[in-house]
Amino acid sequence: MSQNSRAFENARRPFRTKNLITALGLGGLALGTFAYSIYKVHQDTLEDVVMTPEIREKIERERKQSQELQDQSSMKNPPT
Repeated sequence: MSQNSRAFENARRPFRTKNLITALGLGGLALGTFAYSIYKVHQDTLEDVVMTPEIREKIERERKQSQELQDQSSMKNPPT
């Protein structure tokens, strides 16, 4: 081992623990924020969303179109 690499390791040693603690803290903060967001979104029942007849019809049309596309796709590429 050369003298330069020993000096480099000795210079970095005091910061390893602080860097590790900082990295774990930031990772924990990010993970906690993500988990809280998912928890809150999961709780929402969407009762405040007004479903007008126009919206319901649009959803039904889009579902039918999607199903037709899937049926056409399965006809072109039958399972082997």
